[in-house]
Amino acid sequence: MKNILKTVIGIIIIVGIVAIFGLKNKESQDKKDISPNTSSSPSTLTVINNQIQVKNFEGSDFENITEKSIQVNQGSLVKTSSTGRGILESDNETTTIIDKNSEIRVAQSEQNKTKIELESGNLWSRVKKVFGQGEYYQIETNNAVATVRGTNFGTFFSDKQTIFMVSEGDVLAISINPETKKQIGPESTIGAGQKVIIKDGQDPIIEPLTESDKKLEWYVFNQTKTTPTATPRPSPTVSINPTPTEKPSPSPTSSPEPTPTPPEIISVIPKTINVTQGPVNFFVNGQKLKRVTGLFLNDILIKFFTIDEQTIGGTATSELQTGTYDVSVTLFTGEKLTLPEALVINNE
Repeated sequence: MKNILKTVIGIIIIVGIVAIFGLKNKESQDKKDISPNTSSSPSTLTVINNQIQVKNFEGSDFENITEKSIQVNQGSLVKTSSTGRGILESDNETTTIIDKNSEIRVAQSEQNKTKIELESGNLWSRVKKVFGQGEYYQIETNNAVATVRGTNFGTFFSDKQTIFMVSEGDVLAISINPETKKQIGPESTIGAGQKVIIKDGQDPIIEPLTESDKKLEWYVFNQTKTTPTATPRPSPTVSINPTPTEKPSPSPTSSPEPTPTPPEIISVIPKTINVTQGPVNFFVNGQKLKRVTGLFLNDILIKFFTIDEQTIGGTATSELQTGTYDVSVTLFTGEKLTLPEALVINNE
C-alpha cells in the first residue's frame, strides 16, 4: 500500500513539473512571436491627454508616461485611462490615434510593415502612403483583421464585436476565429462612407455609415474638413476648315488653376479641460497646419507640438485662469488663424 502511495505521489510531482515547464515554454514562445528584431524600428507615442501607461517588451509592469513623447518598441503594450488619449506614429507615414479606455499591442513595427493589435477600445488610423508588394498596415482585434494601403478609418472593439468605419480610401477586412485565428468566410472591401460589422464566428456585414455613426464622439474627433479643388477642363479641339479659304482657328481656352486649400483651424478637442491637477494636453484639428510657429490661448503663448499637417497638440497649465479662450496659431508666413471661444479651462 505504501509503495502504491509513493508511486501516485511521484506521478503527481512529475506531472506538475512538466506542466510548469510547458507553461514557461509557451510564454517564451508567445514572446518570441512579438520580440524585437534587427529590422524593427521604434514608433513615437505622443500623449494627447493624460493618463497613458506603457509596458515594454519583457517588462513586468505598466509604467505611467511622464514625458510628452516617448519611443515605443515592437512588442510593447499601451493602455489609456478613462481620460487618456495618445498618438502612435511610425516611420512609414502611418498615424494611429488611441482613444480613452483602450489597450493595444505593437505587434509589428518594421519598415513599411505595421501591425497593431487592439485588445479593447477604439483606434483611428491615418495611412497616407500606398504600400507596395509585401508592405502593409494592419489592425487586428480578437475576431477581425483590417489591412489597408492608404486610407482613414476607425476601429471599435467591445463585447466580441469589431466595427471598422471608413472615411477615406478602402479597407480590406476579414473575420477570424478567436481561438485558431483562421479566416472565416471571404475577404470584404469596405469603401469610404461604409462600415463593416464583425461578430465572433460570423461573416462580415457591410452597411453604409448612418448619420448617427457620423455623430459619434470618436468619429467627429478624427474628422477634418477638406476643400474640393477645381478639376481642369480639357482644351477645346481646334477644327480645320477644308475649303481653300483659311480662317483663323479659335484660341484654346486655358483651364483654370486649381484652387489651393487654405490653412484653417476647424475644431479643438476636448472643448473643456481641467488644469487643477497639472498640465493637460488638447488637440487642434485643421488643415495645412504643418508649419505652425506658435500656439496661443487668447494672447498667451503656450507650448505646442506638431503631429501632422492636420493636427497640433497644445499643453495648458495650471497658470491659466478659469475662462473661455480663443485658440490661435501663427504660420511661418506670419498669418494668424483664430477659432473664437474654442476652449474652456477650469482652474478652480
